[in-house]
Amino acid sequence: VSTNNPTGYTLSMSSSSTETALIHTNDTNKVSSTPNSTPAALQNNTWGYNKGNNATTFLRIPALSSADTLIATDAPAESSNTTVTIAARATTAIPAGDYSGTLAFSTVTNYVPFSAMQDFTVAQCQNMRIGQTILMQDTRNGELYRVRKMEDSKCWMIDNLKYAPPTNGEVPYTLVTSGGMGDYRASYADPSATAYCSGTTNIPAASTTKCGYLYNWYGATYGTGTTSIAIGEATGNICPNSIDPGTTNAASTQWRLPSTGDGAANTDNEFALLNGMMAGLGEPSIDNALYANWLPSGSWSGVYSGRYGIPTQGFEGNYWSSSSNDLSFANALQLGSTAVVPAGGVDTKSSGYAVRCLISP
Repeated sequence: VSTNNPTGYTLSMSSSSTETALIHTNDTNKVSSTPNSTPAALQNNTWGYNKGNNATTFLRIPALSSADTLIATDAPAESSNTTVTIAARATTAIPAGDYSGTLAFSTVTNYVPFSAMQDFTVAQCQNMRIGQTILMQDTRNGELYRVRKMEDSKCWMIDNLKYAPPTNGEVPYTLVTSGGMGDYRASYADPSATAYCSGTTNIPAASTTKCGYLYNWYGATYGTGTTSIAIGEATGNICPNSIDPGTTNAASTQWRLPSTGDGAANTDNEFALLNGMMAGLGEPSIDNALYANWLPSGSWSGVYSGRYGIPTQGFEGNYWSSSSNDLSFANALQLGSTAVVPAGGVDTKSSGYAVRCLISP
């Protein structure tokens, strides 16, 4: 089974009708279903099933109206296999011949409930288990995003932000299609027309926004990330918050940009912390060899969305932090197919990078 449904699928099995016996070609004799409601040895002249290979105990065959669930997942799947063993035990007490019946296997994608990201709380994040993924909606424009509780116990968007604030809002945003983005205007670009961003190669199958939009740092920080900040944090962001987007910061209990601190391998560097935790190290790491966890096939589900103005879509992914490196540069995660720079990467604040937000308990 393969599905990109964020909440996975359910596979069930039953007889194809109310009849659960194997019927002889004479339409009279039968091999009845075992009555076993828990796995046990077959009785004489009965049949049954069990999951897995080499089963020696078996369950009754359910009728169509009461199918058994063989497996229920809670995440996308790629070529997932489930093995079922069917067995019968016959004696000379019944006539020899052909006995047959039909089983029905049903696979359905699970219901995908989603709620507003603006209503998501720290408490809800705390109640999720590591690795759990839910689908949520940004009420500002209706975009859906997968939110995953990562190995650092924080809840991250694992899809790129795709939101354009209004051009006449508190901080006007400009869609840039040519030329530079600038430092003191909130700018964004839409890379969806590029071959990579419009395709499916090396883009996670379950991705809801593919490359999303690319923002300069001023735009990603809702006009608070200026070239007057040397080393420190921008106080705002364009994440899907229920409060004024210009008042959030790295200590906020709302959605925010990840912080990198000074870019070193410490717990203040949230990219480095996640890098180490995803690798099972139990501590922050800036080891660029730990890239596999960030890739499209990894738990962070990264996208090679590139950067604005340079045709790097399909080769690299760049993600802003809230941390300024100096007056002209800000820290970012830089990702390629063979390396990751977990926030030791820096670029000019006028560069166009992707955005992913998080909530931390």
